[in-house]
Amino acid sequence: MMSRSCRYYAALLLLLGMSCAWAAGAPDPRTTVLPIYQLPASAAVDGKLGEWAHVPVSDDQLIYCAEKNAALVAPSENIAVSLRCGRVAGKPDLYFLIVVKDSILLSREAHYWVEPDYLELYFDLFREKRTAEDPEWRLRKFFKPPAMGQFGLRPLCMNATPTLVANNVARPWKLDYACVPIEGGVAYEIRLDGQSVLANLKDDLHAADLPPVIGFDIGVGDLDSPVILRAATWNNLEIFYRFFGDFLNHDTPVHYGGLSTKPLPVPRGKAVPIKTLEQLYGAKPTARQVVKCINTLPDAQLADLVRWAVIQGVPLNADLLTPLFAAPMPRAQEAALLALYYHREQADAVRLAVRQTYARHDRATPTALMLANLLNLEMHLNLRDALPALLLHDDLRVFVSTAQVLEQCGTAEDVKTMIAARDTLLAKLAACTDADSPANKQRKAVYEEQFAKSLAALRTRTAP
Repeated sequence: MMSRSCRYYAALLLLLGMSCAWAAGAPDPRTTVLPIYQLPASAAVDGKLGEWAHVPVSDDQLIYCAEKNAALVAPSENIAVSLRCGRVAGKPDLYFLIVVKDSILLSREAHYWVEPDYLELYFDLFREKRTAEDPEWRLRKFFKPPAMGQFGLRPLCMNATPTLVANNVARPWKLDYACVPIEGGVAYEIRLDGQSVLANLKDDLHAADLPPVIGFDIGVGDLDSPVILRAATWNNLEIFYRFFGDFLNHDTPVHYGGLSTKPLPVPRGKAVPIKTLEQLYGAKPTARQVVKCINTLPDAQLADLVRWAVIQGVPLNADLLTPLFAAPMPRAQEAALLALYYHREQADAVRLAVRQTYARHDRATPTALMLANLLNLEMHLNLRDALPALLLHDDLRVFVSTAQVLEQCGTAEDVKTMIAARDTLLAKLAACTDADSPANKQRKAVYEEQFAKSLAALRTRTAP
């Protein structure tokens, strides 16, 4: 990961007009052009995804974390993105299939943009024209290119429906999209209406078709925790990724890559279909179906079925949760807890899920423990048995949410428990060989700030 001083010299080299990549293995956004492929005339934004089965991936491993020094991020179950691009012969429309693998999808209504898990698309129709006229335009820090259209797309998840927003430039442009749940995440099927773009920019483009290459990038916002961690200038409010990265300007990318608008023939080869959860589990999953699959599906697939069932309105009641939390299915239990955190229809079901998560806390995922704590806190369940052990958990989200629960339902005796936990955690951190690393300094700050706050609140509440 690039240090602050390295970032300074990287920016200096750019300003001097010299070649410099933001991270090892990074593509040069000035010369990289992503391919686009021929789609059949029947292509449609319908969420069925069949027309993409033979289309090669244009980009799938060039994810950068723009708010963490533009470092390469290896694909994982937490975040992985693949992009396919297509065009139908004789039409100026651009089609995209963007698959986002994300084990925890969080979203909510927002006043202006989309947050916290979302997709952004950036289109610059004048990139090549501007480069020909002014080769050094990218060297201007925080330069916002004119005619750079930006769209924000919210996914379909357990607590939110798809929503589209656009910046001022892109508002006259038409964009259709369908977001469908797939194994381990969601797929966005998108069509940018090229005719609407050409009509809007006709005075400047003077063309009947799109330029051969346009500026292009995607952004992926990812928030895996409702528990906010803060330490000095660091927080976990949101991580933001791009294919090309742009640390100079987070809001409006300058160092995006290019996208060819001239379609290539789809190469012959074995089809790689992308299965939607509807195709895998049916359009109307039932609670009985979920229970039946507890001992037949792998854990990750059962988690997908739980997610799909909740999206389709299946309530998580005690009849479903009892066998689910009795089985060794931590990912599926995490999915159920996330659904309960959003919907909370039945207090007895929530209590059952939290109690069972605490009883088997050594087998639960950190996210499941965090969600159990939040449900315990916000629904005033006052379940305390597992809290002393969870206070020592390595995951900061679990630690912070446990301390918050103890503030609310702890006893005077828990003051001693909290002091002992504080001393243990800080001593363990001090004994680390890398105790002075930035990550451990952030951890220490979180410990100290949270213990000070929680101890003060607990002492006040339990004082005679």
